[in-house]
Amino acid sequence: MPRPKWRQVRQFCEAQRYERDEGDRTRFINLLPDGSSSGTMISHGKEGMDVPANLWRLVWQKQLRLASEDEFWHGLDGAPVRDTIPPAPEPEAPLRAHQERFLRETLHYSDEAIATTTPEEAQRLLDVHYARSLLDEWPR
Repeated sequence: MPRPKWRQVRQFCEAQRYERDEGDRTRFINLLPDGSSSGTMISHGKEGMDVPANLWRLVWQKQLRLASEDEFWHGLDGAPVRDTIPPAPEPEAPLRAHQERFLRETLHYSDEAIATTTPEEAQRLLDVHYARSLLDEWPR
C-alpha cells in the first residue's frame, strides 16, 4: 500500500472534521466517544512530501488511532472510519431533554449517535462546548 503525502493526512483530518489549530505546525485533534482523543501535527511546507515510512504506521495507528491503514484511505473523502476505541456501552439512563437537544441541534448528531450517547458523555460534550465558548470570548 502506498504512503500518503502530508497533504493527504491534512485532507483526511479535514474530511473527518478534526478540530484544527494553527501555530508553528498545523495541529488536528478529534475527541473520541470514550473521552480520549486522536490527532496529529503537520509541519508547514511539508504538504507535498511523502510521510516517511518510519512515521506512517505511527501516524495512522497511534496518532489517528485507526483500526487499519485501509481506514485512512477509506476516510479521505469523508466516509466514516473505524477507530481502535471499542463501541460505547448502551446508555443506562435516558438523556435529559436539554442534552438531547444540544446533541441534535448544536452537534448535529444523528438519531443513532444520540441513542448510543450516555448522559455523562452528553454532559461532558455540553461542558466542553460551553468552556470553549467562554475561552473564545476571553480577552487575550
